[in-house]
Amino acid sequence: MRSGRILFLLIVFASGFKGVEFPDSQYFQFPINPGKVNFLAGTMGELRRGHFHGGIDVKTAGQTGLPIYAAADGYISRVSISPTGYGKRLNVTHPNGYITVYAHLEKFAPELENMALDMQYEKESYRMDYFPGKLEFPVKKGEIIAFSGNSGFSAAPHLHFEIRDEKNRQLNPLEFGFTEVLDSAPPIIQAIKVIPKSPSTQIDGVGVSKELRCYRNSSSGSYYIKDTLKVNGPFALEFKGYDKMSGNWNRTGIQAYNLYLDGKEIFSAKINSLPVLLTRFINLHVDFPSLVTRNRWFHRVHKETGNLLPFYRSNGRQGVIELEDTKSHELSFELIDAMGNKSKGSFYFKNDQANQQAIVISAAPKDSLSFECKRWKYFLKIMTRGKSQETPLYLYSGNLKFELEPSYVEKGQLVHLWDLRKMILDSITLGDQSKSFDHKVLVPPAVEFSFFSNDLQIDFFRKSLFDTVVLKLDHDSASIELANYLTPLRAPIKVTWTISDTSFGRANSHAYILYGKTMDFVGGYWKDDKLVFSTKSFGKFTVAKDTVKPSIRYLGNRWGRLRFKIEDQMSGIKNYRGELNGEWIMMEFDAKKSILISRRKEEIGAFKGDFKLVIEDQAGNKNEFIKKY
Repeated sequence: MRSGRILFLLIVFASGFKGVEFPDSQYFQFPINPGKVNFLAGTMGELRRGHFHGGIDVKTAGQTGLPIYAAADGYISRVSISPTGYGKRLNVTHPNGYITVYAHLEKFAPELENMALDMQYEKESYRMDYFPGKLEFPVKKGEIIAFSGNSGFSAAPHLHFEIRDEKNRQLNPLEFGFTEVLDSAPPIIQAIKVIPKSPSTQIDGVGVSKELRCYRNSSSGSYYIKDTLKVNGPFALEFKGYDKMSGNWNRTGIQAYNLYLDGKEIFSAKINSLPVLLTRFINLHVDFPSLVTRNRWFHRVHKETGNLLPFYRSNGRQGVIELEDTKSHELSFELIDAMGNKSKGSFYFKNDQANQQAIVISAAPKDSLSFECKRWKYFLKIMTRGKSQETPLYLYSGNLKFELEPSYVEKGQLVHLWDLRKMILDSITLGDQSKSFDHKVLVPPAVEFSFFSNDLQIDFFRKSLFDTVVLKLDHDSASIELANYLTPLRAPIKVTWTISDTSFGRANSHAYILYGKTMDFVGGYWKDDKLVFSTKSFGKFTVAKDTVKPSIRYLGNRWGRLRFKIEDQMSGIKNYRGELNGEWIMMEFDAKKSILISRRKEEIGAFKGDFKLVIEDQAGNKNEFIKKY
């Protein structure tokens, strides 16, 4: 364990880890069951949808109501209640500028609980977010400030605990020397994925990614891949793995990883300091298409263009590997968990020049001609079969027409490459075959940019994009498809869609995003004949009408508190209001279970009076429940 004051610094190559200073290991007390062994359900930096996990999740053996202690002297600087996210949450600011966060609580300490309840009734809102001053709620180290729970988007009872520095960076709590968490089990490496980093890269003869299963050597504990990989052109790696802590069945995250080429480090990452405002950059840290299409989490062992996360270091090539010789080389990798346990693996690869075939155009008959088009980032990859010298491949853009020569051979097919950054194409022809494209324009990042068509306007803002996007647009009167759903957005874009057809009626009609046969509410508002909405995802959108009111199911009166199950099958619940004898009464909402529970300010005696509950969905449909008690 650490003692004294420790400065965490790493030698940096071309770009590297930012130094993070951790206080004395005795500064913070463990916030729950201090002095006893605790088990974790989640660790710092775990991969989550749209964000990194910013702290540790401490298990509470399925119980709620365990006392939560202030980790150090300070003052309550935030009191927040929400049916989603962190649920019931407290922040404590400490004299050294650090902030500790305690979330998914059941309730606060009595003084804070009473203050929060008064504020909720004053504002007539279950949601609240209050920032007390330094003198309002001072606390001492070890003082009970709350009780553990399962509020917000919590899958099971636990305490979510964070430590942030004065720059609001989330730090790994396990770097602070807590003895309550024990672990000697190393991470588990499941698979390695080799991905092309240029449109002409071939991996074992083809230009697509290759996933390789990792095998564990039972005697050494290290991992290996059975075959030597053959690669032509620049490539990079990704890995799939997880950690299991000693005495615990939960799968937790990988804290750090290192990549070595012939024993020399070429890329590393250590996720122990996360700027809160950059957490959405997880969509560049992971293989986003693999997550969206297969629900498989792969860490990228390279840095994508536009990635601003600060916890990487590299040899200057950002993890991209390319060799010119034909010798066999070793790539070894090291995965490290939050407690410093390591797992190692390696495999061999070589540059297979024998597969770099000369381009020979055969005199094939015209009826055997065929082609296939794929996109690789900004490149259009056109693969042709049966192409003869007398049958050129033509590209069209506006009034321009030009022939495109093949670049290389892949699996017996001629591959033609076109960089869309040079020019957006309208169509291509090969003999009597043709294909049209719906690529419209290149949209650069970090600028405001608007695209216009006859009935559509798309507004991009300075922080909308991670990187340049080829805007693909396909739309008709019923739907619009924007770009590619496998491309992540950094922040929302605005869409203004002119819809002249009014037969469906605009009341209760909104934008929805389509996922196969299902759709999710996006929203928007009408301005004359225009539907205006914002979206954080590319994809296919449609307009749908929701005229069905939300459902209310009365679950009974338990100990003077009314319980209801509320649901809406299409647009979702927007708001709700409970009244007792004409006055507002708080309804505590558990969004994950869709449960509403009444809470009177003074819960003394039986529940009496005229009660009314009104529920409204996102489309404006309302339902109500009325009963006299």
